[in-house]
Amino acid sequence: MAGLAILQGRAALSMALENFSFCVVVDWIEVRVTTATPTQARHIRARMSNLWGRNVFVHPERTGNSQNALSFRFRIQEPGSPGHTEALLAQVGLGAAHVEILAAEVAMDLYAKSDCTRAELAEAAFHLHTHQKAPAPGSARLARPDRVGSAVMVPRAIETLAGLVEGYTVHMGETRAGREDLFAFRWYVKMHDTRPHGIPHSPLPQAEHRARMEVQLYGELCPFNTLATWRTFRFETLSRYFAQVERRPVPPDLPAANMQMLEVLKTSGYGIRLGVPADPYKAALHRRQGWRRTRADSVLNRRIHDALRALTRATKRASA
Repeated sequence: MAGLAILQGRAALSMALENFSFCVVVDWIEVRVTTATPTQARHIRARMSNLWGRNVFVHPERTGNSQNALSFRFRIQEPGSPGHTEALLAQVGLGAAHVEILAAEVAMDLYAKSDCTRAELAEAAFHLHTHQKAPAPGSARLARPDRVGSAVMVPRAIETLAGLVEGYTVHMGETRAGREDLFAFRWYVKMHDTRPHGIPHSPLPQAEHRARMEVQLYGELCPFNTLATWRTFRFETLSRYFAQVERRPVPPDLPAANMQMLEVLKTSGYGIRLGVPADPYKAALHRRQGWRRTRADSVLNRRIHDALRALTRATKRASA
């Protein structure tokens, strides 16, 4: 019944913050490397597969029918730090190449400090999704990462929570080719991962299960475009993408008609989506919902800010 309590607004993640630890990481970066002499993507891909233990798609930026190219685009999963990224590139013979960072995904994980069920982690991910202050444009979508064509558009709140429990991922935002100026979000319960030289989508130990929120930033919104700027970047400036709101207490003198309307919304299965503007114009501007009964969740936002600062300090220590 805890999930139903969250849908009806009687429970909030901020009430159980002491049960979670927050951790923010750079999950992947997309880079363009430019080499001094032409080479072929298949040679780079083969070295990455052997040395990194991952299948990496390498896109050559070439002209004409030649198989050779000077520039290549690919993603580096779990880059760690700028220094670790340089070491990875050196392993595959790209240590002297010019590196430009085109996109990055910053992920925030919520780990339970004690034994926790998948449903409880799903409730945490659901809270981060429904209480987001400035969501990306577009409608929410549910999809299974291991099932092609499983996307469900605009699910109800109760369906979203049930989907998170079953292993679905909530998507918001667009990442289509040619729209690199946009950003996107994902929320899910992370219970599987693909480790280097490991089996894809392998189960994680119970202690590594967590609720995750991912922010993907492309083009001009990418927080850093070189390894040098990554070293000095302050990740706490990304707080606006993770910021949360909470529902104000309903005053006792609220008119009976308004109270009845709120109760119908809370028990209808749709819930109250705090961060989505009802007005299409405001939705296009990524503004939060103009509902006077919401306010910034200062307790949760402070925990998020501290986790982002911890990533800033860890990046500087790794670069020292």
